[in-house]
Amino acid sequence: MKEYCLGFLFDNDLSKIVLIRKLKPIWQYNLLNGVGGSIERGETPIVAMDREFREETTYAGEDIDWKYFALLNGGEFKVSCFAAKSDNVDLKARTAEAIEVCDIDKLEYLRKQMIENLPWLINLAVDHLQDGRPIFADIKYE
Repeated sequence: MKEYCLGFLFDNDLSKIVLIRKLKPIWQYNLLNGVGGSIERGETPIVAMDREFREETTYAGEDIDWKYFALLNGGEFKVSCFAAKSDNVDLKARTAEAIEVCDIDKLEYLRKQMIENLPWLINLAVDHLQDGRPIFADIKYE
């Protein structure tokens, strides 16, 4: 089973989100997604999330307070989903994939440029950061 982490970093008032325009894998080519990647052997999902975010963006601030809010379970894959707030969202990419800081209230216009589950995952992340609900969502893909 392949394990991944996926993170959504918002500004402190939840009006902006950091997304990445993917080049690979090919099914994600030129689509927006959260920042993340593979969980390496021996890593916990949260350690992988912090590592992936720092590898893929120019974030250089203090530790990010990632909140684990959902698990996408597809049988052959698992994606641990995290969300956090920061006053440092004006980021650039460290890789060939572009970082885009998007206005939350304009995400509907970007819907066709996103991984298909991204809009509802972002809404779930916002809800979790606002009031801690859902405490945790275990989402099964079949």
